[in-house]
Amino acid sequence: MKLNIMNIIATSTLPEKVSLTKLVKLSNVEYSDEEKKAVIIRFNEVAIIIFPSGNLIITGTTSIEQAKEISNQIEKIIEDLK
Repeated sequence: MKLNIMNIIATSTLPEKVSLTKLVKLSNVEYSDEEKKAVIIRFNEVAIIIFPSGNLIITGTTSIEQAKEISNQIEKIIEDLK
């Protein structure tokens, strides 16, 4: 039997809180509803949910390495917004 990994869900925490108002100005970013208070960034099949606390949920990756790479990219994007 062959096992295929189709979707990995990963969580991560950024070193500091995140300003959602700065993030929503970027392309490929949408603000979640008022109840969740989060933004969603989409890259092809991958979605990253970012909360003001700095917590991330990354869905749609097919490897741990890809999830780590996405997490690092998000951290750099947020760092560049400061």
